[in-house]
Order: sequence, then structure tokens, then C-alpha cells
Amino acid sequence: MSSVAVTSETDGIAKVMAERKLELAFEGQRWFDLKRTGTAVAILSKQKDGNGNILPYAASINQNRLLWPIPQGQRDNNQNLTQNPGY
Repeated sequence: MSSVAVTSETDGIAKVMAERKLELAFEGQRWFDLKRTGTAVAILSKQKDGNGNILPYAASINQNRLLWPIPQGQRDNNQNLTQNPGY
């Protein structure tokens, strides 16, 4: 990567994330980057198909969909576990 001018911390993070998106394409890292930075809902809800239409599942993405439910058997084994929101 050539040198890049950064004007603020936010700008720097945005440029690093854009580079990671390109550099790590198809390596399964994007999802974790989006979750870690708290931008998953904002970015995934705007995904479009080749014709520029919002993808059908994009409209239903919210914070509850970012986590899987904890299986009931695991919750039965450990009373300290609470179910993830939305399940």
C-alpha cells in the first residue's frame, strides 16, 4: 500500500477498513470487521444487487440478527446463560 494522507482518526480507520475490504476479499474477514466496528447493520442494510435494487434480506437486518440464538440445551446446562436478544 502506498502512503496515504490521513486527516483524522475516523478518516484513518475508514481508509484502513476500505483497504481491508479489498485486500481480504473472499477470505471471510469482512463480517468480523463489520461486527467489531459496529457498522454491520448500517453497511449490510444497504447491499444492492447488480441492478441497483436493495437485496431482499437487507431490509430485515438489525442488531438481533447479528448473533445466533444460544441452544436451549446449553442454557439448561448453565443457568447463567441468557438468550441473545430477539430470540
